[in-house]
Amino acid sequence: MFLASGLRRSELSDAELLSAAGEGAAQAMRALEERHGAAVRAYARTCVVSADDAAELTAYAFTGLRLRAARTPPDAVGCVRVALFDSVRSTAVLWARPEQPVLTRSFGTWVGSGAVWSLDEDGELLAAFRGLTAQQQCVLWHASVERDPSELIARVTGLPESEVWREAVDTGRMFRRRCAELYAQRVEQTACLRFVNSVLLGPGESWDGPYDTGHLRLCADCRELFRELRGLQARLPVHLPRRLLGWWPAGAYHTAKDASPRPRAGGARPAPAGAGQRRVPGPRAAHGRRTRRGRRPRGRAVPAGLLAAAALVLLVSLAAGLWP
Repeated sequence: MFLASGLRRSELSDAELLSAAGEGAAQAMRALEERHGAAVRAYARTCVVSADDAAELTAYAFTGLRLRAARTPPDAVGCVRVALFDSVRSTAVLWARPEQPVLTRSFGTWVGSGAVWSLDEDGELLAAFRGLTAQQQCVLWHASVERDPSELIARVTGLPESEVWREAVDTGRMFRRRCAELYAQRVEQTACLRFVNSVLLGPGESWDGPYDTGHLRLCADCRELFRELRGLQARLPVHLPRRLLGWWPAGAYHTAKDASPRPRAGGARPAPAGAGQRRVPGPRAAHGRRTRRGRRPRGRAVPAGLLAAAALVLLVSLAAGLWP
C-alpha cells in the first residue's frame, strides 16, 4: 500500500494505516505506534505505577488493535486513540491484585469501587458520538478533548491541514445538534415542543442568541435542557471521555502527555526497542502475581572506538615483537 500510494507512512491517515495493518503491513502498525504511542503510555501511567507496566499495557493495546484491524474494517474501529485507551483501561482493571499493588492509588480506588460508570447520565453524548463517522469522531476527540495541533489532526484524519479547524467547527455543530435532538426526546408538553423546535432545532441553532426567556422562566425542564446545551462545548472535554472510557483523570493524563516527547512532523520517531514483542500480561503465577521474565544483568557498554583502538595497538605490538 505504501509503495502504491506514493506516500510516506507518516502521511497516511489512521484509517489507511489500519487498513494496511489488517492486511499484514508491519510498517503500518509502526506508524500508528509512532503517532499514538506517547499518548497511550501517558494514559497507561494514570492506571499503573511502573513505567514498565505502562509500556506493557501500551504494547498489549497495539497488539489488540492489530488483531482487530485484521477482523474488522477501519470504520468499525472508530477513533484509534479512543480504542487504544479503552484497551489499556480494560487490561489494567484485570491487573488489580490486593497483594501486589501495581495500580495507581486513584485508579485502584476506582477499580475497587467496581470500575463502573453510568451510561444513562449524559447518555446523549455517547449516542451522538457513536452516530458520527470514524473521521468525525477523530476530529471531535483530537480537537475538543485532546486539543491536539492541526498538523497532527490532519495526519490522523487525512484532511488537509488548512481544513482541519473548519471541519472541527462543522463536526462540533453537527454533534451539538444531534445531542439537541436526543435531549429533546425528554420533552412532552406542547409548549416545550414549540420552544425546542424554534430555538434548539431552529435553522440558526439559536441557543447562543435571542431566545424565549418567558418559557424558560416557567419550565424547569426546558431550562435544564437549555443550560446543558449552552454549556456543552465547555463540558465536552471532561464529560465525553468519561462516558466513553469511564476512567478519565484529565489533569494527570495531560500532565503525563505533555511531558512525553512528541512525534516529529514526519512521524519518524522510532518505536521503542522490542515494542509489540513484550509479554502479554495474561499468564499469572498461582499466587496471583504477574510473572516477569528474567532480567539480564546490566553491564557497562564499551565504546566501539575504544575497542578498535585497543585492537590496533595489539596488532602493532605483535608485529614489532613487543608483546611477550
